[in-house]
Amino acid sequence: MNDLLSHSAFIAITLLLLAPSVWATCAFSAKNFSTPKLVLTLTYNIFCGHLYLKYAKYGTLPFDITLRSIELRWLSLFIPLAFALLLPTPRIKTGTG
Repeated sequence: MNDLLSHSAFIAITLLLLAPSVWATCAFSAKNFSTPKLVLTLTYNIFCGHLYLKYAKYGTLPFDITLRSIELRWLSLFIPLAFALLLPTPRIKTGTG
């Protein structure tokens, strides 16, 4: 697989995995917040973040798909941070404090 195709596939898969977390953060925050929803979202985010940390460390994705791109491995160190920040909260997030 050439670099352009592998980079594009990696980014597309990352966006597809981040989409449910973004949706859950919006749908389960504020008045819809509950502990089971938080635990469900947290479990999903930990699982996905773990996949990216394993890729950063070993250079292989699940099912032993090897991508040797150092740029993608560096990027995958920051993706778990995005998953960690995408959690539902009991408050409405506003920009004014």
